[in-house]
Amino acid sequence: MMYKKNFVAVVKCNGSILREREGGTVRLPFGSTYSILLKNKHSRKASVSIEVDGKDVLNGHRLIMEPNSTEEIRGFMRNMRKTNRFKFINKTEQIQRYRGDRLDDGLVRVSYRFEKEPDPIVYHTYLNDSKPWNYGGTAGRSSYSDNSVRAYFSSCDAGPVGATKCKSIPAAASVPLAEEGITVKGQKINQGYVYGSIGPLERSSNVIILHLKGLTKSKKRINRPITVKTRFACEVCGKRSKSTAKYCSRCGNYLD
Repeated sequence: MMYKKNFVAVVKCNGSILREREGGTVRLPFGSTYSILLKNKHSRKASVSIEVDGKDVLNGHRLIMEPNSTEEIRGFMRNMRKTNRFKFINKTEQIQRYRGDRLDDGLVRVSYRFEKEPDPIVYHTYLNDSKPWNYGGTAGRSSYSDNSVRAYFSSCDAGPVGATKCKSIPAAASVPLAEEGITVKGQKINQGYVYGSIGPLERSSNVIILHLKGLTKSKKRINRPITVKTRFACEVCGKRSKSTAKYCSRCGNYLD
C-alpha cells in the first residue's frame, strides 16, 4: 500500500489488494486484469490524474475525489459510459520489435493536488449610534468561478469519481526500472460519469508511482497475485513468514 501526504494508491487484482514492496514494486501474473484503488484521506477535495505506461488513463480529464472518499478505477476512460479494463501482459520480443521499449513501461503514476486551504473569516466591528454591529467576510478572498473547469463523477461501487478539464500537471522526473510487462486494453466495461466541480488548487503536486512486474527477482513467472495476505516461503530453508516480513526469521534470506 503506497501512502503519501493523506493519499493512498494501491493495485487490486481478483478483488484483493496487492502488496507493494521496495521501490513501489507490485507483482501479478501476466494476463491479469487489475484496477487502481485510490483513497483521499484529506479533509479537502483532490484533483487526480493517472498514467499507465505513460498513457493518460482519463483521456485528458482529472478525477475529483471528495474528502475521505475511496475510488476504484477499472480501466481506460473512452467516453461517458464505456471503458476498457486494465490488462497486464508480457512484453515479448515481438512486442518490443514492433512497439519498442518506453521509459514508463510497467509504471502506474498517480499525481494529485488538493484544494487550497480556505481563508479565515474576519469579523469587523463598527459603531453606529453607539450600537455595535458585525460584518462577516473573508480576508483577501474573492469568490471563485471558472466555467472552463468541468468534472465527471463515476457511479462505481466505491463511490463517485470525477474528472476535470484542468491543465495537466508536468510529470516529475523518475528513474525507470527494469520492466517485464505492459498494460493493454482489456474487455469493455461500463463506468458512468457525471459533472462536478472543484475549487482553486494548491500549487504543489504529489506523485505516487507503482511498478507492475510479472516476474520475481530471480526471473521466475508469478503464478498468482502477491497480495497483502500472501505468506512467503523461504527458498533457502522453506519456512513460511508473515506477509509483512522482508527477511526469513530462520535463516535471514531476503523474501521475494
